[in-house]
Amino acid sequence: MKYINLTQGKRAMVDDEDYEALNKYTWYAWKNEEGYFYAVRTPRKHEGFPDGTKLRMHRVVMSAPQGYKVDHKFHCTLDNRKSQLRLCDTSQNAGNQQLAKNSTSGYKGVSRLNHYWQARIGIKNKRVFLGNFKCKHDAADAYNEAALEYHKEFAYLNEVTR
Repeated sequence: MKYINLTQGKRAMVDDEDYEALNKYTWYAWKNEEGYFYAVRTPRKHEGFPDGTKLRMHRVVMSAPQGYKVDHKFHCTLDNRKSQLRLCDTSQNAGNQQLAKNSTSGYKGVSRLNHYWQARIGIKNKRVFLGNFKCKHDAADAYNEAALEYHKEFAYLNEVTR
């Protein structure tokens, strides 16, 4: 493993075999809307990309075809080693999303509805109702069970504490 220095005091991790090809470019740390940093570069005009294109290092490392996403398995967005990345579709990538920062329940897929806690899960761009529960922990358990069934290895599970 080697590091590539970025702007803002950040570094990206890469495999030894990818280091030379990646390090010949200038990469910078770019923060997305959710607050995650990614290693990106702006290609030169002669490279054939439209103006304003941001090449993300993880897509370059995985040679990601158009229409595919690259998932950071453990959410470390500056770890661009192949063992930490995987190609996926939009639905699989959403299955591995972490808890939203504005969550009121503290659990993914769980929200308050009157006197109950409702569990829902997203499957192929549709929200599927899993049930109403008196306890938010039970709703989180229901979400986890459905996530394992539908998202399989891409499931991001709630850590249920009672």
